[in-house]
Amino acid sequence: VMINTAVSSTKTLFGAPKNVLIVIRSTIMYKDKTKTSAAADPIRELRNRLSVKGKESAFLNARLEYQDAAHALSQYIPWFSGKERVFPDMLPTQADGRWSISRPPMITINKEFRDRLVVPDEGTAWVCWDWDALYAKMAACYSSDKEDLAAFEKGYDIHTITACRMLGIELPPNLVAPHTSQECEEWRAKHKWTGKNDKRRDLAKVRYCLIFGKDERAVQGSAYEKDMLKMGFDRKVLLEAGKQFLRAKPGLVSCKRKWWDICAKACESRTILGRRRRLYGDWWKRAKEGWCHMLQGLEVDMLNLALIEITEHYPKCSLVYPSHDAAKVRLPSSDWNPATFDAIIRTFKKAVEKSWMLAGNSFLAKATWYLRYPNGAKEDF
Repeated sequence: VMINTAVSSTKTLFGAPKNVLIVIRSTIMYKDKTKTSAAADPIRELRNRLSVKGKESAFLNARLEYQDAAHALSQYIPWFSGKERVFPDMLPTQADGRWSISRPPMITINKEFRDRLVVPDEGTAWVCWDWDALYAKMAACYSSDKEDLAAFEKGYDIHTITACRMLGIELPPNLVAPHTSQECEEWRAKHKWTGKNDKRRDLAKVRYCLIFGKDERAVQGSAYEKDMLKMGFDRKVLLEAGKQFLRAKPGLVSCKRKWWDICAKACESRTILGRRRRLYGDWWKRAKEGWCHMLQGLEVDMLNLALIEITEHYPKCSLVYPSHDAAKVRLPSSDWNPATFDAIIRTFKKAVEKSWMLAGNSFLAKATWYLRYPNGAKEDF
């Protein structure tokens, strides 16, 4: 009832257009993927703990649905209804240096609906990038994981490799194109592998929980687990896959333990560029936040340096908004023509796709690129 009331009352209170209702519905319907507020987090965590044990609380479900609906009304409607443009507040004020984006909180809107709702102004285009497997590459460098480093360097399908390790399946003969190459036909037939969208390949996503978590139980209650459960995986399968991954990565396990201890004892953590974060709380809280900062803080450093370099070359550029390992940069369409396009893209890629050295190992920060136009069209390049 609260959900229906929240959506229907919006029409009355704000005269909201159809696209605003899309945001409200996506905020509510995709609440597992859309962060609501700090007040809801403890309740959601309690529900996750019950879910791990196979239990459910109708009271907690109702309370969270109310919270999601109320959050949509207070956080999204005032900034979208009746407006042709939005001006989000952006400040690098988070503890690890990440940018906070509010009024409206662009990052927390479900991506599918955000792309339909927010488009560039007429006469402009957005140059957008998203770094590929950034945390996995950083963790591989810190732990001197030669297998993963070689896979990234040679362009192997790291998700397929990781899924095979988790499931105890032998690796395909062609690691660059395991889903389409002829030499992998027998392997695909043997394991009934359906290609790039094989749901078992998505198991690899839980590695991001395991990079930061204490052990395989880090998967429990995570957003990745929720996605896997919706795809039909059993919790025991996910937990066993996490164990298999960590068994195959003893270097990562020992690396985390080393840096946990260093950060917890020092009560501070620094990125390789010197960004410092003070650490508080018990040993595990300091340890976990310290190790996370070494990776997430460096991600922020990389983003900031790239933005500075881009705007120095093209002063007409402006930041639309960043989102962790991705960003959107506005550029007037008048600067786009066949003669300048290649030069502009080279400048962007030179600023973004740099080689970085961590713990004696290097990685290339490759990215996925695309353009967004005022009509909503998206063009990969």
